[in-house]
Amino acid sequence: MINSSISAWTGRCILGSVLGLYIAYAYYMASYLPVFPTELAYANGQGGWLFSTIRRFWELAFGDNIMVIRGLSILFALGAILLAYLVGRILSGDQTVGAFLALGFVLFPPMVGIFSLATPHALATFLSLGAVILSVKPRRHTVRCWRSIVAFVLMAMAVIISLNGLPANKLAGTNQDTIISAVLVPYSMLWIGALTGLVASLSPEVSERMGLAGIWIARGASALVVGLLLVLFFFRDMPMGQYMVMVGYVFGICLMGVLPLIVWVRFVMPNVRSILAWLIFPVIMYSGFWVVFGSIDQGFFPYNRLGLGTNE
Repeated sequence: MINSSISAWTGRCILGSVLGLYIAYAYYMASYLPVFPTELAYANGQGGWLFSTIRRFWELAFGDNIMVIRGLSILFALGAILLAYLVGRILSGDQTVGAFLALGFVLFPPMVGIFSLATPHALATFLSLGAVILSVKPRRHTVRCWRSIVAFVLMAMAVIISLNGLPANKLAGTNQDTIISAVLVPYSMLWIGALTGLVASLSPEVSERMGLAGIWIARGASALVVGLLLVLFFFRDMPMGQYMVMVGYVFGICLMGVLPLIVWVRFVMPNVRSILAWLIFPVIMYSGFWVVFGSIDQGFFPYNRLGLGTNE
């Protein structure tokens, strides 16, 4: 662990800024966004039983106002941001790396919006990152078994929410554009970051900093997300729009795949002396973004399969 006061305070300041920015974004969106069809479906008990149960207890304690219910998601999202910071700090030994990993939650305002709705996205992310933190946190031998059991339970709960979390045929309407952009835009850059992170994990300096376990956790996170999405795509019959929104549930796990890239930028890139490398790196990142995102034309994939712009 790097105990430098400069690094520690830099990380804390970045984390504080991320939390403050998220609260400001989330409060604004929760206050002014209209009620989404998916939120109404959950209110009518059409979603997964796990989230419905948690939501019911929250309503009994604080009321059933939509702003109050969205506040539950905001709390889970704030908890997920803190967990992402802790995971990054533990695996890299540096507070600044942890803070930049948490920064992924506020880079794309539409993602803040979808995490602020009365839906299980924030809860699933919180549970999955809770499982990760229990798996990577230094632990005593006497409690190792219990931590593993709790981590497994948390991940199982996240998977249950992801697989049974979205009411069918509830995406159409005037708010559909916001939902689609909330998923497509951040995931475009997130996938590129994960792929670049896979390359960065091959660096000896990154491997030494994160350790063998940390490297394979980051690689395994990306593989798990890809495998889950492929299973859902090929073996679960669902509308394309529903599938695209469901990928938001695995945001926390997918974010782990970017960690080796952050470590590389933090510890290796400052020592790179090649001007060519400094020129190529941003070109690869932004070129990859446009390759994934493609042209913004509703007549081409993936928009033509989402019914974007219709009110059916």
